[in-house]
Amino acid sequence: MCLLVSRKQRQKRPPACSERGGRCPRSQCVGKQILHGSAAFDEAELDTARYPGELLPDWYDDWVHLEREQLRELRLHALETLGDRLMSYGRYGEAVEAALPVLRLEPLHDSAHRLLIRIHLAEGNNAEALRQYNGYRRRLLETLRLEPSHQMDELVRDVTVAEV
Repeated sequence: MCLLVSRKQRQKRPPACSERGGRCPRSQCVGKQILHGSAAFDEAELDTARYPGELLPDWYDDWVHLEREQLRELRLHALETLGDRLMSYGRYGEAVEAALPVLRLEPLHDSAHRLLIRIHLAEGNNAEALRQYNGYRRRLLETLRLEPSHQMDELVRDVTVAEV
């Protein structure tokens, strides 16, 4: 029995992959393939990684919480890796599409914000990169009273110097 349930169709079983005799949820395999660099950029595969569904919604047992957290972390890392790979191929729009779900799940996820800024910079959108940086900086200060990381500041340093 499959444990992943789609948000749209809670009754339907998502497709399973061939790993572990078909018992591995498709979104988990796609996430692992992306992290290890073996996933192709098939649109159906990308959609599976972006919108995998929720693990046993409405269940609150401790073991379910741990499994749900593991899948969430795998999804975050896989989407960031996917965004980075897409950016390296010059597929900037799709790279942004891969990074944004990470920020919906974790609005203060530093590495996802850095990825978005790098995508904007690679595309030559310096103003958009600065807008992303300033929005993140403001949210971080308001929420946690923290400044952005040194890595984040270094990323936009050349842009801010050029803008002045």
